[in-house]
Amino acid sequence: MRRQLAVVLTTLGMLAVASPAQARARSTTKEIETVAFVGDSISHLSEGAITRKFEPDYTIEFAAVPGAGMADMLPSVQQFAATDPWAMVVELGTPDAYGDNTDWFNAFVNEVNALTSQRCVVLLTVTPELGSLADDIDAAIYYVGVTHHQFHGLDWGDIEYTKSSWVMPDHIHPTPSGQKELAKLEFSAVRSDCG
Repeated sequence: MRRQLAVVLTTLGMLAVASPAQARARSTTKEIETVAFVGDSISHLSEGAITRKFEPDYTIEFAAVPGAGMADMLPSVQQFAATDPWAMVVELGTPDAYGDNTDWFNAFVNEVNALTSQRCVVLLTVTPELGSLADDIDAAIYYVGVTHHQFHGLDWGDIEYTKSSWVMPDHIHPTPSGQKELAKLEFSAVRSDCG
């Protein structure tokens, strides 16, 4: 009986012990998390800067269409949400505010509903330069961040508004330096809010 117990314990011990090479490989191998980005022309212009900032720390998935509103990008939001990325960054609402989309709230609710099962979502605000509709969109982003633990707001709208060198003369689209700053802010938000 003692001999059988010794054999079982020895076998279990061998299963639990890895070679030094296996232990090193396990400790240095890190799964790279996926961050999915959905946006409009601001993200489209910034895709290169965002990709350079996030890779190789993260795998990037990207869908950004110039002029696309929240309703237009809902299929992309749903598609990425179905893959269950580690984090999502959503920069939508500027075309809705710019075009005075009176149905923006329904589109926003559909977007939020598509994202509620996600682990972490960073929502970017819209520039206040676009008026009261932009303020309403930003207030909705703030409210979702307060009421849903997995949602976090990144106040890009107010930041870009106060940094004239970061935006083109239209006060909406980022310059190359603004694209780099946007990428840094998004990276920081993902690290601090989703980490």
